[in-house]
Amino acid sequence: MKKFLLSIFLLFSYVGISQITIDDSLTAQQLVEDILINSTCADVSNFVLSTGTNFGQANGIGAFDANGSGFPFASGIILTSGDVNDAPGPNGGTVSVGTSAWEGDTDLETILGVPANSTNNASFLEFDFVPNVDEISFNFIMASEEYDQNFECTFSDAFAFILTDQATGVVQNLAVLPGTTTPIQVTNIRYEVPGQCAAINEEYFEQYNADFGNPAVPFVPAATAPIEYNGQTVSLTAMGSVIAGNPYTIKLVVADDGDSAFDFAVFLEEGSFNLGVDLGPDVTIDSGNAPCEGEEYTIGVANPTAGTTYQWYVLNTTTGMYDILPGETNSTLVVTTEGTYQVETSQGSGTGCGATDEVFVEFSPPLTVNDSPSPLVYCDSDSDGFGEFFLHDADADITGGDPDLTVTYHGSLLNAENGFLELVDPYMNDNPYSDVVWARVESSVSTCYSVVELALEVRDTPATQAPDPLRLCDDDGDGLQVFDLTLSAPGVLGGLDPSQYDLYWYAELADAVAAGDLALTAPDYSQAIASPGSYQNVVPGSQTVYVLVVGAPGSVTAQGTAEGCYSIEELELFVDPLPAAVQPTEAYELCDDEVGGSAPDDQVSTFDLTSRNGLVTGGDLS
Repeated sequence: MKKFLLSIFLLFSYVGISQITIDDSLTAQQLVEDILINSTCADVSNFVLSTGTNFGQANGIGAFDANGSGFPFASGIILTSGDVNDAPGPNGGTVSVGTSAWEGDTDLETILGVPANSTNNASFLEFDFVPNVDEISFNFIMASEEYDQNFECTFSDAFAFILTDQATGVVQNLAVLPGTTTPIQVTNIRYEVPGQCAAINEEYFEQYNADFGNPAVPFVPAATAPIEYNGQTVSLTAMGSVIAGNPYTIKLVVADDGDSAFDFAVFLEEGSFNLGVDLGPDVTIDSGNAPCEGEEYTIGVANPTAGTTYQWYVLNTTTGMYDILPGETNSTLVVTTEGTYQVETSQGSGTGCGATDEVFVEFSPPLTVNDSPSPLVYCDSDSDGFGEFFLHDADADITGGDPDLTVTYHGSLLNAENGFLELVDPYMNDNPYSDVVWARVESSVSTCYSVVELALEVRDTPATQAPDPLRLCDDDGDGLQVFDLTLSAPGVLGGLDPSQYDLYWYAELADAVAAGDLALTAPDYSQAIASPGSYQNVVPGSQTVYVLVVGAPGSVTAQGTAEGCYSIEELELFVDPLPAAVQPTEAYELCDDEVGGSAPDDQVSTFDLTSRNGLVTGGDLS
């Protein structure tokens, strides 16, 4: 009974999964005019289609519909090096249709720079057109059976969009990786295959349509895959510049490279081939080109053609319809609020030639920055009022550590507003003791920027002196004594006003330096000697301790302040041994008639006791 119920559950689960559907009955003209192109102004002609049926084999070209499967494109055209009817999922096994009798494509081989006859099983759709704009584009997804955590390392099945200007003879391949001239091939977009090949352009790979045992790669279960192919890319856009009015030929071609096994496909999104008006990509925070709230942003047709009229609309999110924007009939539109904007164009009276395009404009909220950053402080040891500042030390204080914000520094407000004449580290202040620069904070996800004033302060390093050593006698012979370290303060400060400075004593130099380095920002003197007035040396006989002198809060100096600036002096501690007295072996005697008595025989004389110092000290007179 359990097995029976499980089988029913799996059956209903499988039946509930949607895959794409295919229509392979359309002609080349129908595929181009009814599916691919979205403009009534496109002048297209001379439709050519070639696929396996030209060689007595499978049809590799047709139309597809997502059929609620979740495939990224709702509908469009598919070109494959195999049977187009094998494209729908689930991914139940390898599809590998076609033999070497189904020829490759010499134009594709030229684009790829591979030897002649190295491609097989080519399918292409070709037509002529005359553009009315200076740029064309369309969206596509590449998919392949080569994606199996193995063959993507070596088999370079490929796709090309070959654009030929019939007037100039210039040939371009528009099917390239974004911002490059790298062709679209399986071996150019892949995740790492451990032990076989490294990842390359993996940001353009969407998913595997089966689990190939590598937990590091994205995949969907084979049973739920909308398409049969083992892997697919993200949606990519082919774009190219054209000359309005020139005649062009477009050839969309796919083929297997190196063999005729393991099928390859490209899905072209319906209506994405734009030959009419083009407002460009959406303006969003995610794409990094969103304007800032409160700014004006201009959208429009980059190169309007003569005789074209325009009308602008904005999407009403309540009704789902576009509302007309009265009076907005220029080729550009200035917008200040987020929304989806549409332009409708028409060319000539009564021609019926018109096109529309939409663009979504998102506004980014103003930057969140610290408008009152703490000043940068330089502690000046030569009292000239100038110092080298590392301006970017203030970045985190200004941005709060936001990784989407970058900071540049400028010598004037005007330069900061315009992004001119960036200051570089280290920067020396122009005015002695106090100066100001301006930080320009820019967002990497929008056009927003903010300008913040940053103060620079030069403060005085305490001009301290090395104190005299402290010495105590060793009264019990252990080399230890209790010192009052505070007795060294006058010697350290010299002529400095003791009310303007705080002193701390440390047993270790590193602790004193660490505390001094924090004095400007986060004072911490917890490692200082707790009771400097009664400190017992830890090294018998002699020891060095360190006196940290810090400008006190609110301190006043002749030039300004020393607050937070510090210096360190060494203080030597000595525990001297007590002298060892020696008992003289002979008495110190004088005759009664010697000088010093008041009269002979009066038993009075003058003794020079210092003459016996050597006897009682054992000869050590140091």
